[in-house]
Amino acid sequence: MLGGNGGIRDRNSRPGTAAGGTEDLIQRDNDLEIEKLHAKVGIIKDISIAIGNETKLQNSLLDSMGKEANSTLGVLDSTLRKLGIMNTSGSSNHMCYLMVFVVCVFLFLWFFIKYVRA
Repeated sequence: MLGGNGGIRDRNSRPGTAAGGTEDLIQRDNDLEIEKLHAKVGIIKDISIAIGNETKLQNSLLDSMGKEANSTLGVLDSTLRKLGIMNTSGSSNHMCYLMVFVVCVFLFLWFFIKYVRA
């Protein structure tokens, strides 16, 4: 142990003696370990700050995505409301015209792909 007395320093031991030299060596080792620990704590602090900054950025991105989703939902709701009004109106000819138009477009595309490109 230190000083030969179970860790208790001798009254006669001085920093220049063997027991004092051992204590100085242990103190220097402790200081070196403290410096290493301080460096590691600094690295962990930097990492935690970077994680906090990334979390704030991700939260802002998620908030903007939520706002855009709400905006899209509003547009979709408005479109469905307009389709419902059109459907409940007395004239169902709009749907027939739409179906005929879609069929004509598909027939035109089929004809174009099959005969014109060949």
